[in-house]
Amino acid sequence: SIVPLIAERGFPEDRIRTILLGVDTDYFNPGPPAARKEGPLQALLVGQTERDHAFMADVMRRMPANHVRLSVLTPDEQKVHYRDVPGVTLLDRLSDDELVGAYRSADLLTMPMIDCTANDAILESMACGTPVLANRVGGIPEYVSASSSYMLDEKKADDWVDLLVHLSRNRQELWGRRAAVRKWAETFAWPGKAAEYRAVY
Repeated sequence: SIVPLIAERGFPEDRIRTILLGVDTDYFNPGPPAARKEGPLQALLVGQTERDHAFMADVMRRMPANHVRLSVLTPDEQKVHYRDVPGVTLLDRLSDDELVGAYRSADLLTMPMIDCTANDAILESMACGTPVLANRVGGIPEYVSASSSYMLDEKKADDWVDLLVHLSRNRQELWGRRAAVRKWAETFAWPGKAAEYRAVY
């Protein structure tokens, strides 16, 4: 997604090589099969940079009761967006192992983005077998496959609400994508990326 930015500054496009970000698929993995529970859809939002927390808070304000429970892991300066928003749990700092557990236990990673090149949280979630919901911006289409996750063309709060309500009522659709999203994430595993680096050098 940044090739045009480099090319328009005069660097020959035929000399630009692209290697997408990798992920440690050994550490970030689905773990043993978890028993799926009924109740609200368990959504997760992780990070700060270029995340649109104001938008996600608006989505949750519009959400019908008892459909989605959103856990948010972000620094304090972003938590203000969720003050008094129903259905939101604000998480404190997590250890690496606790973060893996959060990815595994979520039904869906929700990532409304302002802009994006690469994104660790998206790759880590997919490596844990958890589908992603993001908007089509920047590098998102390079990392998120619509065949195993969800990519909306725009950030329209009502569209996000409608999709999340649909998924909350059709949880099997999400669970049925977990194997495919893990397989997709494996294409970003670091051993393969290392080979790409060696080839460039």
